[in-house]
Amino acid sequence: MYFPDVAGAVSPGLTIDTAVVKYKDNEYYLSHDLEKKKNENGWIFFDCGCDGTYLTNNRNTILYGHARSDNMFGGIKYLNEKPKWYENSANHYIRIQTENQDTIWQIFAWYETNVDEEMASGYNYITTKFPSDAYYVAFLNNLQSKNMIDSFKKFEFDADDKILTLSTC
Repeated sequence: MYFPDVAGAVSPGLTIDTAVVKYKDNEYYLSHDLEKKKNENGWIFFDCGCDGTYLTNNRNTILYGHARSDNMFGGIKYLNEKPKWYENSANHYIRIQTENQDTIWQIFAWYETNVDEEMASGYNYITTKFPSDAYYVAFLNNLQSKNMIDSFKKFEFDADDKILTLSTC
């Protein structure tokens, strides 16, 4: 079967091992699966404003997915409550493959937030365009400061760093 919207795949490190899609908007795959059938679990998808082919072209590559069940991002919603998972540093990496890149991302922050908190902080975690390098570095430091899992490595960020954001509800 051919799936024209598939842009890549996310692999273990987390509890996810599936195709990732990219679409013209950030709404469609909230309620449709890979076969474009209505599905309350939706599918994991790249933010429509991100380059889904060369992830390192983005400063902040965003993946969205529901956490309504053990499907999609459901397996990561409560990782902060599973010490055996986060104490094993081998689990602190996410692999994403696209047609043109094979990338590995190290997890540096896990936290819960809401839209009001994000707006009040001045740094919305789903920002993809940044007004300056200094703002971007401050954005990264703000994300890291919210981390709720002490065993994640702490980073000194610079303007050339790239991040991957997993967003769920």
